[in-house]
Amino acid sequence: MMLSPDLELVIVTGKGGVGKTTVAAALAWRIARSRRVMLLEVDPRESAHRLFDVPPSGGEPVKAGERLELLHARSRQVVDEIVQDKLKVAPLVRRLQASPIYEHFIDGAPGLKELALLRYAHSLVKGAKRKRRADCVVLDSPATGHALALLSAPVLAAEAIGAGPIAALAREVATWLSAETTGLVLVTLAEELPVTETLEAADALGEVLGKPPEAWIANALYPEVPAQLESNDSVTELWRRRRAVNERELARLARAVGEPVVSLPLLPIDEGSRLVAALSRELEASDE
Repeated sequence: MMLSPDLELVIVTGKGGVGKTTVAAALAWRIARSRRVMLLEVDPRESAHRLFDVPPSGGEPVKAGERLELLHARSRQVVDEIVQDKLKVAPLVRRLQASPIYEHFIDGAPGLKELALLRYAHSLVKGAKRKRRADCVVLDSPATGHALALLSAPVLAAEAIGAGPIAALAREVATWLSAETTGLVLVTLAEELPVTETLEAADALGEVLGKPPEAWIANALYPEVPAQLESNDSVTELWRRRRAVNERELARLARAVGEPVVSLPLLPIDEGSRLVAALSRELEASDE
């Protein structure tokens, strides 16, 4: 799978349960072979650290490889950072953030938390030099429905607010999302419902970003049944049926999108860095 080497933001999303976070980790590992990468996780359940055998981020970057860091972004924390950047006067920032009105504003302002998360990703590659931590951010986005809300937030915020620093920030982030340096990667299982929902999501997400996905990945494909395996027991029969479904849906997806779909195998490896490294090698092999 050839991703553009100029990508600053890789957004990885898919229907829940398709292995999106694992694929995002493998992509980050792959890109980090030549560039500084931040894998940004936004799921409040925070699980990506287990894929690298490192401690939880807790809102701070954690080293996961030579050029790879992992960060679990907390929406309240990133909103606070925007306020600090804009107000700059520490006593005023503390007074504002202690106000109950501030809490209500954060909880009630449509799209503010989503905008803050994307602005944070933007600052990791576009911020002032002393704050710049990565050449590329791999965003382990929420599942497709929530990803649509996340990626729509900058445009909606800019239109709703109209003018002022927050509106300007929203327009800057919206422009970044639609630029050639941003790529969308859609992950699915090669099964009927996930493929159908992924195709529907691609249309909606493509409309928001103004461009088609950068790549399609079918995850966890059953291996082919060895030809010399003549057994017809129930387990082998189930194996053959699942593989046949995978092949049928992979072909349907490829026909629908009109371009190659990267397939990743279902590997007998427990969750952790060995699995991420193995899937990263599979992604590398797909480039050849």
